[in-house]
Amino acid sequence: MTAKQAESIFRALPQQIAVIATDMQGMINVFNVGAEQLLNYPAHEIVTKTRIYELLKPSELEEHTKRLAQLMGQSVPESDYFKIALESGHHLMQSWVFQNKMGETIPTRVNLSAMTDQENQTIGILFTIVADNKYLYDSPLQLMGDLEQFQASIDTEIRRCQRQQQAISVLKICIDNFPGYVRSQGERLGQDCLETVARVLLRRVKRAGDVLAYNSEDAFFVLLPSTSEGGAVKLAEHLRLLIAAEEIPFDNPIGGHDCVTASIGIASQLAEHPSQARLFMKDVDQAVQAAQRDGGHCSRFSA
Repeated sequence: MTAKQAESIFRALPQQIAVIATDMQGMINVFNVGAEQLLNYPAHEIVTKTRIYELLKPSELEEHTKRLAQLMGQSVPESDYFKIALESGHHLMQSWVFQNKMGETIPTRVNLSAMTDQENQTIGILFTIVADNKYLYDSPLQLMGDLEQFQASIDTEIRRCQRQQQAISVLKICIDNFPGYVRSQGERLGQDCLETVARVLLRRVKRAGDVLAYNSEDAFFVLLPSTSEGGAVKLAEHLRLLIAAEEIPFDNPIGGHDCVTASIGIASQLAEHPSQARLFMKDVDQAVQAAQRDGGHCSRFSA
């Protein structure tokens, strides 16, 4: 995403979500109110004075760096972890432990995305950070990126998979007849239903590089780098069955099921050029619509 797009995200995010932006060397140049609240540092003590690595628990950085080095089969300096991880696509959403000003450890989930200039050259890194439920985490939906971040992640992964000639896949997950569920069960149970589905996804989509997103239209998205059609179909079916296994009561007149179910659209292809990001979203939309037309509680692959 461009710096201008990032600025709009800063304004839109709730204060309990921390946003930190850095240059490619990790020097912090944006530290929002959410970051101040999470880490107890005022922005003026951090911006242009502190690298992101100085805010992490040292043993955590060491562990992540060793894991990345093993994945890449090469040496990775701790001081360049995020730059290398972003360029390689091996880090987009992971658990990290930060240290606040008092030295207390703060477990978090971190979403990582590239910031680009007008020529689409990467100029910095955007960190979207949510504390876990011991601190500021109120809903599992907060651990997921938004659609704009998701599409930016697709662009990043397409470029990486293009270089390595690998497949990339996207899932779109929609709760069957969710408006009907809310009408019959109420908004509070509707929110509980969304959070239950979010927990299922967070438990099962955990590879380094996988990205989860949720949008205001009550749809969930999964980005699966280096994943072929067969792998995406297998995961989609697994997630579909896990959602039904939660047995959330719902006498759904559409499809005739007695519990909440989901339809899943799947799109998969070799990454050939960056403009495919828009095609991915179009393809996965059509696929999930096909699943819904077929009665729901199924997955369909984009033709």
